[in-house]
Amino acid sequence: MMKKILISTMLLLSPVMVSSTIAAELLENLRGSFRGTGWGVRSPEASKETIRCKLSGTYSDQTGRTELTGQCAAPGNKFKINGYIRKSSVPGRYVGRWANPYGIGEVSVSGEAAGNKIILSYNSQHPDTGKEIAGRLTWAISKNGFSIESSAREVESGRSWTSGSIKFSR
Repeated sequence: MMKKILISTMLLLSPVMVSSTIAAELLENLRGSFRGTGWGVRSPEASKETIRCKLSGTYSDQTGRTELTGQCAAPGNKFKINGYIRKSSVPGRYVGRWANPYGIGEVSVSGEAAGNKIILSYNSQHPDTGKEIAGRLTWAISKNGFSIESSAREVESGRSWTSGSIKFSR
């Protein structure tokens, strides 16, 4: 009987242990120095602008938190970006804060893992129009780098657009 209980408990906990391990590996892969290039737009009507970035990431085993800081440049504009992502108490979930003064400003983010991706959602006001925006950041993470795809949707009108894509490598 005790053996059956032990096996049942291990089977129930195995997804939690796997999710926790995957979460740690994804966040650990954001440790180090990265260079990135891509594009971004501030609104659906705007032209794509080339963006280049340098980021540095640290990871804490104790807190399960990755912090990223860096600087980016777009034509005629330099700006700092920073933030953190950490494992939530719910397996496979993440929470954090992200700041990009050239784009979304500073926002709280939350989301989940799907394979090698962390998909984070946020709500903000558009920096130019003041309209409420629901956004999404999709981080695809590997051992050699990561990419961030961003999209936004005006809540009132439902109009949506892809607002950027940057690929980072070590």
